[in-house]
Amino acid sequence: MATSKRDTLIVGLRNAYGLEGQALSTMENVHSRLEHYPDLKAAIGQHIEETRRQQQMVEQLLNRFGESPSTLKEATMKLAANIQAMMHSVAGDEVLKNLFTLYSFEHFEQASYRSLIAMAEECGETEVVQTCREILRQEEAAGQKLGGMIESITKAYLQREASGTEAGR
Repeated sequence: MATSKRDTLIVGLRNAYGLEGQALSTMENVHSRLEHYPDLKAAIGQHIEETRRQQQMVEQLLNRFGESPSTLKEATMKLAANIQAMMHSVAGDEVLKNLFTLYSFEHFEQASYRSLIAMAEECGETEVVQTCREILRQEEAAGQKLGGMIESITKAYLQREASGTEAGR
C-alpha cells in the first residue's frame, strides 16, 4: 500500500517531536548530575531551553496539519533516554560518556531535520521547511559547541582523576 508524501512528512514530524523529548530527558538527566564541569553544564542548560522551544515548534507544525504528537512514541523515547542515563551513571567516566552521547545525538537530530526539510520541499510545505531549517541551525550550533568541548572536558576529567578527586560528573 502506497503512503502519500504528506503522510510520511507527518510521521517524520511525530518522530522529531519524540526525538526532542528524548533529547530533553537526556540533557536534563546529564545537567542534574554534573558537578565539576560548569562550562558543560551551562551549555547543556542553554540547549535545554532551545530544545523545549524546538519541541513546541514541531508540535505547532503537527497542529497545522490537524495532527498531534504521538504520546506513545514520546514515552518510549524518553524511557530510552532514562535507561541510557542509568547505564552511564555507574560508569567512572560518566561525564565523558554523556558528552559523547550528547554530541552524537546532536548529529542524529541534524540528520533528522535535513530529512524533514527534503520531505517538506517535496510536499511544497514552505513553512515546515523554514521551521526545520531554523531548528537545524540550532542543532548544528549545539553540536559545534559540544564538539568544541570534548578535548577540554577530557583533559579536565584526566586532571581530576589523576589528583584523586571526583571526576566522573
